[in-house]
Amino acid sequence: MLSSHVYHHMKFSERGVSSVYQLEVNKRTGWLPLRISSQIKCKSWCQARGPLPTRLRVSVRGRSHVQASLRESGEARSAETAEEEATRQWDELLAWVKEGGGYLGPSLGDRTALGQCELGDTGIMVRGLFPPEGCGAGDSLLGVPWHLALRTSELPAPYEGAPWGVTLAATVLRERAAGPNTRWASYVKTLPDLVDTPALLPPAMYDEIQYIPAKEALLDFLELCREAHSKCPAQMTGSAAWEQFLWAMTVVHSRSFGLKGGGGRIEGDRMMLPALDMLNHGNNPMANGRLALGKSLYDEDGDKGLIHIVSTRSLSAGEQVLFTYGPQERNNDDFFLYYGFTTGPRHPFEDFQLFASITEAIDWYLDFFSVQQPCLLISLM
Repeated sequence: MLSSHVYHHMKFSERGVSSVYQLEVNKRTGWLPLRISSQIKCKSWCQARGPLPTRLRVSVRGRSHVQASLRESGEARSAETAEEEATRQWDELLAWVKEGGGYLGPSLGDRTALGQCELGDTGIMVRGLFPPEGCGAGDSLLGVPWHLALRTSELPAPYEGAPWGVTLAATVLRERAAGPNTRWASYVKTLPDLVDTPALLPPAMYDEIQYIPAKEALLDFLELCREAHSKCPAQMTGSAAWEQFLWAMTVVHSRSFGLKGGGGRIEGDRMMLPALDMLNHGNNPMANGRLALGKSLYDEDGDKGLIHIVSTRSLSAGEQVLFTYGPQERNNDDFFLYYGFTTGPRHPFEDFQLFASITEAIDWYLDFFSVQQPCLLISLM
């Protein structure tokens, strides 16, 4: 079976961002190295040293976590300046959460608990949440009141039958357009300007996604976004242009939560949870945090609940809190489409579509075995 590994490197300079993808394609002849590079908003691509694979599975050999970044930017700020700005916004967001009735657990205290963390053992550094002094199993690390969450049950749908993602995206766009004094302004301004998902790639790069089901899923998502944008009244999206609307859709699909009921199915609201959406993904058993419902520490009547992140085991000082994004049954196609990363080839629920239809499977079978078994007959019951 054809498979491949992708190694991604980013280089920052005064000219912008250079992005290099190194691929190894496993064919019958062995591992074939390829190299593809993009420079400054993908204006140029170098020639691949050999034929491209017919289908691409994005993974990194021997890694349990992969951050396959797809960001291309023409204006790269210095890492130090970006870090200072992110820290300032995080501190302001935490102050807003606490003013609204949220809290930081004792293991986080008043210290900034967001910083650069290594993603698994990949050597890739990402921003993540961690307890500076460590914590015990069952500790509540951070709690956010319900009234600070963007919940689909409390938000106006931009049109009848709008999907939950469109409702959240329209709300984010209205808040962003309305200025600094709106209900969720303190949260919305912390949302990233770019999301590392394939939906924000230049259309000319879509053909580089050579695993057909993943490419088709991307095109379906883009078609949903285009249809939704055409249906949304301007006043419901802050008169957002197509590029802004697509940005909002990628943001909400990469940062929203759903709640699981006792039966294990997602039920009720889809929501965006300020501060809690900074948690990075970890597959079980690497995930060490879970969301839980509770009562606000600041509500005397106990009527207003909150949602908080609870450690499932002891964490050492500075160890990143990881949370599982959705059901374990999600495969790498979903992670790639909505989050811009894959979880590696050892993901227990990974699958690979060999044929698009039963007809295609039969055609392959007949072609493959016809020489050895010319009289073979196949019947479908």
